[in-house]
Order: sequence, then C-alpha cells, then structure tokens
Amino acid sequence: MAVVFIDNCLTTRKLKAALAEKASVAQQLTQAISVNQSMEQTVAYLEAVAARERLAAEQAAQQRKQWEANATQARQQIDKDIANAECADLPIPGADRWVYYHQNAGGDAIQNQTD
Repeated sequence: MAVVFIDNCLTTRKLKAALAEKASVAQQLTQAISVNQSMEQTVAYLEAVAARERLAAEQAAQQRKQWEANATQARQQIDKDIANAECADLPIPGADRWVYYHQNAGGDAIQNQTD
C-alpha cells in the first residue's frame, strides 16, 4: 500500500508539473499570437503608407514632366518670337543683377532671382 501511495504522489507531482508547463506554454502561445497580430497590423499600415507615398511620388513626377513641357514650350515660343528681332542677340542691360541661369546637379536649368 505504501508503494501505491508513493507512486500516486509521484504521479500527482508529475501531473501538476505538466499542468504548470501547459499553462506556461499556453501563455507563451497567447503572447506570440498577440505579437503576431500586432506585427500584421504594423505591416499593413506600413504597406498602406508606402502605397500612398508611391502614388504621391508618381503624381509629383507627372507634375514635374508637365512643368518641364510647359517650360520647354514657353522657351520655344520666346525663341520663335524674338528670332527675327534686331536685338535678339543683345544682352539685356542690368540682367546680370536680377536673373541668371545655371545648371544644377540634375542638369536642369534653374532661374534664380537675387533681388
């Protein structure tokens, strides 16, 4: 009878340890699920932000192309309008004080006003 009692005590201890381990694993699993859901939300948010930024960049590029087309058309019209003028090749007096053109790193002409 004493052997059965000792065996039952050992079995009870093992059962309690297994239940405690099961509870610990269940808690870890719950935490992992929570972290996973949080990460999924973060990824979804960042993907939405990236899509908005990509759309904004595409719109900015389109606006830049339109601006460049307008600038080219204006430049061509000015060249056409003054092509036969007698003063077409003469510099504008004092223009160096208020406007100049230079090439930026991207190769685009930039107009700057210094006044």
